[in-house]
Amino acid sequence: IFQRGEAWGWCDRTGGGESKGDEITLLEKLEGLSRADAIARYLALAGVETEHPAPSARTGGGDTRDDGQTARHPVNTGARVPVETLDWPAALTKFTAAHAAKLAESRGYSREFATWLHAAGLVGLCKENTAFPVHDEAGRVLAAHVRPASGRWFYTPKGIGARPLLIGDALTATKTLVFESQWDAFAIMDAMGWHKTAPTGWAVLITRGASNGRFASRGFGALYTWPQNDVEKDGKRAGEEWLRDVTAHAPGEVFRVVVPAQFKDANDWTRAGAVDVRAALDAASRVEKPAQLASAPPKTPGSNGEKPPAPQFDTAATLETLGLWWLNGSSSYFLRREENGRLRFLEMGGAEIRRKLRVRGIRSRPDTDAGESVAPLDKILDAATELRAIDFAANIGGTPAGVYDLPGGRVLVRESPRLIEPLAGVYPTITALLTGLLGDDGMARLCAWLTIALKALRAGKRRPGQALIIVGPPDCGKSRIQHQIITPILGGRSADPKSFFFGRTDFNAELIGAEHLLIEEIPASSRHEERQFFGERIKEIVANDTARLHKKNRDAVTVSPFWRLSITLNDNPEKLRCLPLLTDDLSEKIIMLQAKPAQEFWALFADASDPREAFLSAIGRELPAFAHDLAAVPIPQHLEDRRYGLKSFIPDELAQTIFEGEPEHHLWLLINKGIFPEEREGSGPWSGDAEDLKGKLCADGCPVRVSANRLLGSVHLSTIGTWLRQLSTRFPNRVKQCRTANERTWVIQAPAE
Repeated sequence: IFQRGEAWGWCDRTGGGESKGDEITLLEKLEGLSRADAIARYLALAGVETEHPAPSARTGGGDTRDDGQTARHPVNTGARVPVETLDWPAALTKFTAAHAAKLAESRGYSREFATWLHAAGLVGLCKENTAFPVHDEAGRVLAAHVRPASGRWFYTPKGIGARPLLIGDALTATKTLVFESQWDAFAIMDAMGWHKTAPTGWAVLITRGASNGRFASRGFGALYTWPQNDVEKDGKRAGEEWLRDVTAHAPGEVFRVVVPAQFKDANDWTRAGAVDVRAALDAASRVEKPAQLASAPPKTPGSNGEKPPAPQFDTAATLETLGLWWLNGSSSYFLRREENGRLRFLEMGGAEIRRKLRVRGIRSRPDTDAGESVAPLDKILDAATELRAIDFAANIGGTPAGVYDLPGGRVLVRESPRLIEPLAGVYPTITALLTGLLGDDGMARLCAWLTIALKALRAGKRRPGQALIIVGPPDCGKSRIQHQIITPILGGRSADPKSFFFGRTDFNAELIGAEHLLIEEIPASSRHEERQFFGERIKEIVANDTARLHKKNRDAVTVSPFWRLSITLNDNPEKLRCLPLLTDDLSEKIIMLQAKPAQEFWALFADASDPREAFLSAIGRELPAFAHDLAAVPIPQHLEDRRYGLKSFIPDELAQTIFEGEPEHHLWLLINKGIFPEEREGSGPWSGDAEDLKGKLCADGCPVRVSANRLLGSVHLSTIGTWLRQLSTRFPNRVKQCRTANERTWVIQAPAE
């Protein structure tokens, strides 16, 4: 039972199949009611007064009048139901485990299969005899086909008439197994392990007798028939006559599966030992249509008062051709579209998709004269909800458009990244921009970073890459590198992850769908917790292979997006302090480049009527040539690295500027002035733990006591330990940690003379 918005629904996967619906269809299923009677029953349960009482679960129909006819309820459509009705749910309840064991023993089936038949609603007990359901076109049970002890089959209630037994989704099947007898069908299904895993694309059609070969017209795909080896009677063999009738009415190809001559039928064959069903199917021979039927001209209206039968509608093939999918629990459909070699899926509502299907020539009304009860258009939409349901529709960075079964559900990727088609040529404007802003070394590192990403994208691989941080003066053009170079090279999609990075939301569908995560200017904050959180997010983007795709009103699903992160920020100390703490594990995940003003480059466009448009046009024209060289030129050897393909890099000048804004730098100054004043330079080392250091610097008489109390007064000792570890990394010759079995102390050497 589930809720979507304000509506409730149900889904039943008992026995490996799937059926679903609303409150009305639930009553139909549970109580064996017609649609009209289910509505009446629903109104009664809801307390809505009607002219006549609603049908009970036992009768499942209307009230019986004195004249023996069936009364109509005011909510009924006018259709009559038989006076005698069938309570199929009760028939299923009566069929116990003992009956299943008896059935398995009598027919040579496995007990597991017999139990599965009952769980799937395919066998029950009527009038104390084994019975099998008879369904209408909508799949509702109308009657039962009962086998008494005498062996003379009958239908109850009377008047329903013979109907085939269909198992599996016949409308979308590409192959159908056709049997005269349910005993043969069940024997082969048991041998195939149908009760464990139903084979994809297969259905079963049972004609219920040798005289009902015409029911083969309801089979879809290739029909694999299993005729019985009957003895000759009056010059005919019933099994051969059945096969001839099946072949004449089959809409597609017919194949004959041979049961060895020593066995009278498939059930007899399986009783004798294990049967290799797959081998039997592979050895099946194609059956030619009867010559008189194949050569007979099609009937035309008026020739004998009949209308020619409508051609069989291949639902599965049509669905595949359309590329139609349905978003589970919604009214949204997705239709495949290809334009200029680019694949994408368009979202449409129910009314719009119906119009699209009608335009494509799919009929929206059944041809009742040709025996159709369901329109092809409705078959298509119904099959889409059954076989082509998706749990999520979103873009995933680096993933081509298509449908993927991922941990947590089936995901439809709506669009592929738009990679630039490489073309040999020159790109003087791009070269001038990158060298003008970043210098030759900065351009080489940026191009190497782009090369690794582009090659992985084109190969369809998820390869991690460092975060790129470009630091420079305001209005120097550093963000143009992000928008006009990086984004188009990486597929044309970018997203701003600030809200996700700084804890304002967990919904990240926009980020998952972009290859380039782009931040222009980090939100101002020097709080340790926020900077630490920012650093953890960067590490997730760079190093993690998977991410949780979380969209509003949808459960999260695990995906593997292709991501590259770039950040630009101004080079003043206040902005640099907004960066995360550059710990060792974060520094190895960063490439930091320093930008500078490039007045000479921007002067190239100063005389244009629209300088910005002139710049954009020049870059756009050169991108194919730039992409060509990125894919062709190898990474410079001095920049290569094993993990990311490219060495991490932080310029010393920027590293020092960032360090000078950190609290550990302040602590370092206090240590040098408070523990090693000028008169102690060159003296012996100081040793102790974090508490000893705090006491030393904050003690009366220490020359830095006031500043030390301001920095360390309310700081936890563990934080001081963290700062000392940072200093040991930066100044390994002066700060070291010594560990013994009982204590952990720090040793700080005096400055060299």
